[in-house]
Amino acid sequence: PQLLDRFGLYVEISTVNTPQERLQLALNRTQYDLNPEAFYAEAAEEQDALKQKLLAAKERVKDCEVSKDLRVKISTVCSLLDIDGIRGDMVVVRAAKAYAAYEGRTEVTDEDVGRVVGMCLGHRTRKDPLDPLGGIVKVQAVFKRIFADGLTYEDVRKMQEKSQAPAKPKEAEEGGEDASEKDSRAGLKKGAWKGL
Repeated sequence: PQLLDRFGLYVEISTVNTPQERLQLALNRTQYDLNPEAFYAEAAEEQDALKQKLLAAKERVKDCEVSKDLRVKISTVCSLLDIDGIRGDMVVVRAAKAYAAYEGRTEVTDEDVGRVVGMCLGHRTRKDPLDPLGGIVKVQAVFKRIFADGLTYEDVRKMQEKSQAPAKPKEAEEGGEDASEKDSRAGLKKGAWKGL
């Protein structure tokens, strides 16, 4: 856990699935193999524009502001996810500022935080390997509760406690189980198969 915490951002990469995108990648690779210099020359203008945008963002990020309200919400998300230490909080703030600067702004918004929070915290939530809701999905769910739904720390904690409480046994419907059914299952654990 301590090693993963040292990585600022975590990104999951998957294979391109649409036929059009796969075809374009294959064509690009073939074009590169046939003439690398021409391939670079064709992409040079687009790459230069991206380079200039990144350099401008690097300068702009120094002027980016994150409101106290946003910082409180970020820390609330980290608390609800049981993120160890404050490194997660700090990384979310820095990444949101970088994203806002890249987009040409100096004020960080909820949307900026939403774009980066999964990458910043997804790998920091891995506590229970049996948890069906982990990683980025879990982060996005908690983020939505705080940022979109406007819930407080206490509201979400209560919801978490309710969902983790052991389920109450279901009462047998209208008159209960048949006595012979109860006898045939005697000694079996709940959910165990009794055979044929």
